[in-house]
Formats: sequence, structure tokens, C-alpha cells
Amino acid sequence: GTVFFFLFLFVEKASSQTCNNWLSLPSYQSYVSVGDLDVTGDKITVEATFMRTTPYLGGQIWAGDLVSKHNDPSDANYLLRPNNAEITTTNGYFRTPEICEIELNKIYHAAMVYDGTTLKFYRNGFLMSSVPATGNMFQNNFQTRIGLYDALVHNTNLIGYINEVRLWNVARSQNQIKAYMNSSLPNPATQTGLLAYYTFDNLLNKQGNTAWNGTLFGTASINQINPECLFIPDSCAVPSPCEQTLSIPTQGSKVIIGDVDVTGSKLTVEAMFNRIPPLNSGVYYGHLVSKHTDQTNVNYALLPNGCEITTSVSGYKAIFQDCPLELGKTYHVAMVYDGTTLKFYRNGFLISQVACTGNVVNNDLLTTIGQVARGDDPFNNQFLGYANEVRIWQVARTQAQIAAYMNQALPGPATQTGLVAYYSFNDLANKQGNAAFNGTISGSAAIGITNPDCAFVPSDCNTVTEATPGFIIPDTVCVNTPVNISNISMNATSYYWNFCVADINQTPTGTNLGNIGGLLSQPVFMDYVFYNGNYYGFVINHYPGKLVR
Repeated sequence: GTVFFFLFLFVEKASSQTCNNWLSLPSYQSYVSVGDLDVTGDKITVEATFMRTTPYLGGQIWAGDLVSKHNDPSDANYLLRPNNAEITTTNGYFRTPEICEIELNKIYHAAMVYDGTTLKFYRNGFLMSSVPATGNMFQNNFQTRIGLYDALVHNTNLIGYINEVRLWNVARSQNQIKAYMNSSLPNPATQTGLLAYYTFDNLLNKQGNTAWNGTLFGTASINQINPECLFIPDSCAVPSPCEQTLSIPTQGSKVIIGDVDVTGSKLTVEAMFNRIPPLNSGVYYGHLVSKHTDQTNVNYALLPNGCEITTSVSGYKAIFQDCPLELGKTYHVAMVYDGTTLKFYRNGFLISQVACTGNVVNNDLLTTIGQVARGDDPFNNQFLGYANEVRIWQVARTQAQIAAYMNQALPGPATQTGLVAYYSFNDLANKQGNAAFNGTISGSAAIGITNPDCAFVPSDCNTVTEATPGFIIPDTVCVNTPVNISNISMNATSYYWNFCVADINQTPTGTNLGNIGGLLSQPVFMDYVFYNGNYYGFVINHYPGKLVR
């Protein structure tokens, strides 16, 4: 019985983290050096549990070296910090976007994982950010240090407590990281890929290789009690879409996010906005997200009242719904192309749709938030107001998926299938993780601004359903050729015709509409379709709404 009793105590100590036996780093310079611990190839995992007790001068949220074998971006074998991870490979320098700041005097677990294709940063078991990365890791002769980097040029000391430091030459999965992020690692001598492991009851490498035992420097000490060691694995707090938005108050104001191509036959673009006066002249309310110049060159364009694309089969397609917006009111809009149909949603409701096929046509324009991507704006299509929650996807999101997060931050953006770029404007980072698409601000645009009228009421506006429309209209209308419209739904919605023409300069009129079954009154010219350098369009009135085609 006595032998069993002591065995039980040993197993319990090895499998649960306590408040005792932490590495204390109370002041600059405090750290532990563990030798020239190279990690080679294209696989690595580095982990640490930590608590920061003192903020940094200058407010650098990225600062604080947990585990470092680096000097600068040209030679980072690996670097783990509280908010991000960095490596240098044979293909360059890679750094995950910084996430939200940690709180002082609170326990966190951080991990970096590189698997040969992606560099990932986890906090408290959640994948918080990532960036595409390739190549074999750069090797250097720096000392691997816990708490501060080898060069000692800048004060990036993590002031606080560190424990459970682990270095692997394998890419650990998220489940593997979560399993032991708040407990000691069992059987470290037999863990596949484990190179070094430190729990600071002593300075031994508990993996077994004594070449990497630790040495204390400065005011660092081990076997210390962490006074606040309760671990609560919460994810990164995100700002409300109302609190930290992009303000676009004047002409020429915008955010440029790079050449964000969306290829293939699937696309979704979303944004929240509040349009303020003065309103643009013409039919537009300004461009929310633009990768286009005009109707001849559109990868995608999302506006408050419609959307545009160009495909390899259908050419230029656009939807502009005629239900007016209220100025000073917050809305969500989305455009979705699924390979057969281009759809426009407002506040989660499908407002209008048009048949469309083919792959989306790409261009080399820089995707722009707030203005046409070409830079100049001769037609005054500047968006004025507040924008947030801008998302660009290479998948066709469903109506339910759009409605689920149209008025809140997108959870786990680094793991969202098909997400290419994502912006919530507490900063200009692409929160999907690809730093190549981080934003650049221009004009008088500003981030971190409160939207003063952010009450979100998801009202519809002449909506249609996802089901087959309740009317039959041909896809193409020819000038001077009768058009038969049958099985008309009493919905009000918007649709657009292609024009096959004998005389392209002839304006369509009511006399060309043929037999419409007596349900419709005299048509009037109102809405527009762009074709071959000319605009055409008309409205057919009927009760209780109107059919725009």
C-alpha cells in the first residue's frame, strides 16, 4: 500500500501543472539559455505557458520573447511570442499577423507550428492566425533562449513567468497541442519528435539530451510560485463591429489591400456599412469593395445597392436592386457567385439574382475598400461612411452562413474554409492570416472609429427566395422581337437581360415587349443594362410590386 501511495503522488505531479516551480523573469535582462538548439527541415513546433506581469514601454503588443533563436527577420530559426510567431526559411521570412493583446497577470499557452506549407500561431489551443510558408528553416549559431533573444540589442524581455517550454522537430496537430497545454507532458523521453522540454523545478532538459540543459542569466530564477496560475482557455477577444470601424469621410479616402484575385467559379464578398451624406450623383451609393475599373474589367465589385462580376462565359453581369437605402443606417451586404447564378444579399435576405456561368475573370488591380480600384473616380463612385467586417471568399457561401455572422466578428478566421481576406478595422491586418493582403490606408480614412449609428435591424427589401423564381422569362431579348412573359410571381425583384440586337443603338420600348398576358400596365423606361458600350433598360409595372428585367 505504501509503495502504491508514493507511486500515485509521482504520477500526479508529472501530469498536472501547479502554481509551483515556474521560471521567474522579473527584470531586463532575465533569461535562460539552453544552447545552440537547431531545428532543421520544414517541420517545427514550439510551445510555452506564460504570464506577463509588466507592460512594455512604447506599447508594442508583439514584444516579449518566449522562445527565441533569432536576431532579425533575416535569420530566425524560430521565434515564439505572446501574439505571433516568426521563422526564416530558404524561401524567405514569414511572420503570422499579430492578434489581440494579452492581459497582464493572466496565464496563457502559446504555440507555433510550421508544417512545410503554413506557419500557424495558436493561443490557448485556438488557431488564431497563420500565413502560407514554404522551404527549409534557416540555421544559425545563436543560443536558444527562453525569455529574451541572443543579441540583447532591444529590450524584448518577457517580464513575468514561463513554464512548460517544448521544442519539437515535428508539426504537432491542434488536438495534440490542446491535450497537454495546461499539464505536464507525459513520458518526455519517448515523445516522437521532442527535442527539448523544460519545467522549471530545475534546469534539466527533461527530454533527456543534456547538451541542452539550461543556464540562468540576470535576475532569472527557478522554483518560483506563480501567484496567478489559474488557466482559462479563452480565445482572443475581438472588438464589436460597431466600436472599431473604418471611417471614409471624404473623396479619395480608401484602404488598399493588394491584388486579391479570386479565381474559378465560386466567390463571396461581404461588408457591413453605414452610408452617410452627401449621396453620390447617379444610381450608385459608392463602392464598398472593388477590384474593377468599369464594366469591361471586373473581377468583383460590391456596392451598397448591388454587385458586378465578369466571367469567361457570361461576360459582364450586374445586379442593382432598386429599394433605396436609408442614410445613417447600418446594413450588411453580400455578393455570391456559385457558377450558375450571381446573387445579391442585404441584411441576410436574397434581394436579387441573375443567371451567370463561367470562371471569374481576373485582373492585376489592387482590391480597394471605399473606392473604385483604378484610383481615379470620374463618376463620383466614392463610398462615404463607415465600413467593417469586409470578407472575401473563394467559395460560394450559403444564405444561412451569411446570416450567421453578418452582424458579428467571424470566429477562427485562420481556419475558415475558402476565406481569402478578412478585415475588422481595429487594425489593417488581414485576419485570415496572409500578410500579403494587409491593408494600406489613404486619404482621410481612419481605423478604430466608432460607428455612431450601428443599431442593426435585418429588414428585407423586396426579397426573393433561393427557390426557382415564380416566373418564366427568356435569358436574351432581341430588339423588335416579341418577348413572352408567363407565370409571373407577385414578388418584386430585379433581373437583367442580355441584348441580341439587329440595331444596338435602338432603345428598347414597350412596343417590343410582346404579349404579357394582360397582367402588366404600360411599361416605362427606368433601369439600366450595360452592353457593348451602351446602356439599355426599362421597368414593367405590376401590382403589388414591379419586375425589373
